[in-house]
Amino acid sequence: GNTAGVYTYNKDDGAVNGVGRGDKTVQYRNSFGDISFAVQAQLKNSAFYTCDVENITQDACEELWAASSTSAQQVEYNYTYGG
Repeated sequence: GNTAGVYTYNKDDGAVNGVGRGDKTVQYRNSFGDISFAVQAQLKNSAFYTCDVENITQDACEELWAASSTSAQQVEYNYTYGG
């Protein structure tokens, strides 16, 4: 799953860098003797926008992205799974 970074972009939890916990994930771990396994599914499917502009709202940032501004990015979370 996509995981959270630490204090990056415009989200308090870091949002996308891959060094924290995944958002809306479920995990199952088990072992049988010497064999261990885990499966994970991320139940989040959404997008948000980030901008290199201080004190900007999400709506204003989305407008910059729609206008193909190089100071705006769209970040997407999609359903993921792993084992």
